[in-house]
Amino acid sequence: MAIAESLSSIRTELEKLNEFVHLMLFNGESTEYIGSSKMVYDMENNAFPSVASTDPSMNAMALMKINHIGRWIELDQVGTGDPKKLFVHFEPTSQSDASVNQKTSELKTKLKDAATGSGLVVEEASSGTSGLPPSSLHTFLKKNKKIAGVVLSGYNDRFVNQYYHSFKETPEATLNYSCGTDTVHEDLLNRLETVSTIVAKGLANLLGVAPPASPNRDKMAAMLDCYLCDSNCSLFYNISSQRYRPRLMPGVPFPLYTSVGNLAGFVYDVVNFTRRLLVSILGSEVPNVSQKECKQSENDVVMTGIRTIIPPGLRVTPAFQRQEYSSFHRLSKK
Repeated sequence: MAIAESLSSIRTELEKLNEFVHLMLFNGESTEYIGSSKMVYDMENNAFPSVASTDPSMNAMALMKINHIGRWIELDQVGTGDPKKLFVHFEPTSQSDASVNQKTSELKTKLKDAATGSGLVVEEASSGTSGLPPSSLHTFLKKNKKIAGVVLSGYNDRFVNQYYHSFKETPEATLNYSCGTDTVHEDLLNRLETVSTIVAKGLANLLGVAPPASPNRDKMAAMLDCYLCDSNCSLFYNISSQRYRPRLMPGVPFPLYTSVGNLAGFVYDVVNFTRRLLVSILGSEVPNVSQKECKQSENDVVMTGIRTIIPPGLRVTPAFQRQEYSSFHRLSKK
């Protein structure tokens, strides 16, 4: 989210390019890579970012296929680990292709250059010869080995966070983050701000545009509080409508666990509010438009005077959509 905040400062320059920067947040990756697998499934079935409209008057987004992905930067456990280093992981078997090798090397160089003077050093992980750690990039490389991708992490050859993706992964245990106090977690804020700036600056260098501004520290602190401690925070309250404000839970964060599907039509609160937060960061204001005048088309959503092309909808496991999984299909229809 902080990377989105940083990139929003050069939005005008990015909109002039022939390349697009896509920011992806995957759910359920610890359960057979549900989020990334669904994205691949949708891409293969002409349904990403959404099903194409048959109505020519709809402002539909262009369909995206796996072969449209040119470069990939993934973040993994960047809030913990070596306080002075970030490690770049990549898939060595993909480097036999000269074009992929050149693009991957360029990615690593741009990230290393972006870290100059930041207080963090970006270096290749010692596990480079053994391949990638568990990551969403695996899902896409299975389908297209020509994707030049890297995983940026706070660990070298083994996880630092021993509770990763488990019920014991609490702010106190993994980030030394205490809720219910007035403590300003400067070390964590500094690290996340630096990592976000490095990635955003590296992307800007790669695309040949001016470097972006650093993310807003006050908003970063507010986001940490909202996601880790109190979902009934002012940030979530301000971006929500009357319909969704009753979903805010005072004194507790939204659950981050996800199930395999959406059986009861339940919209995961953390997904909904994360999307609204992205809209507020990356959307463009529409002047002189009241909430009653806001309209929603298939792919172009206007929320209280803010227009965005962030597509609506949840990503669920393909088992709920494929007829051959008949037991799942019957269950999802009840």
